[in-house]
Amino acid sequence: MPIRAPAPQLSAVFGVPRDGGAESGMRRLGQAVLASMALYAGVVGGAWAWAHTDPGFRPCPSTGTLVQVDTSARVLCLCRQGRAEGHFRTALGRGGLSRRTEGDGKTPLGRYSLAPAVSSSRFHLFLPVGYPTPDQRAQGYSGGAIGIHGPHLAFLWLGHATAWANWTQGCIAVGTRGQVEQIAKWVRETGAAEIVLI
Repeated sequence: MPIRAPAPQLSAVFGVPRDGGAESGMRRLGQAVLASMALYAGVVGGAWAWAHTDPGFRPCPSTGTLVQVDTSARVLCLCRQGRAEGHFRTALGRGGLSRRTEGDGKTPLGRYSLAPAVSSSRFHLFLPVGYPTPDQRAQGYSGGAIGIHGPHLAFLWLGHATAWANWTQGCIAVGTRGQVEQIAKWVRETGAAEIVLI
């Protein structure tokens, strides 16, 4: 019969001294909770500040109404007749740029059709991008389900921090639910039907 090691005492697991100093353990727990709250506030506050600084991005084309994504600056612009009527920080594909194959995690580059927003169970709203074009499909490009969307609903609590890193499967994700609603409204009201990813 094997010898079993004694189970650890709760006092050792939760940091409560053996002498029954529950007050000391509660103080440590309180400090841990406060530290976690401070970390969360720092991340969310830092992300908010990052999202609201001028990111510096390529100017809009002088004519037309379209959505432009400057992939090097990771900024989506709402462009009308050479003016940016709104801009948003974005997360792009975790695999980089120049999508060619389904599942490569890359964001496509080029000019595509853009459809109005549809409901999404994972992202609230989804604006489909017409990737691949018929010409690209003829050249062997594969995949689909590329679009503009907000953060995954499970991560809404992160706010703008969801756009800090490239995490999508090739889509263009903005940082908040409110931002994707703004983009959807602008596309609907202006009739914009094109997106350029440069």
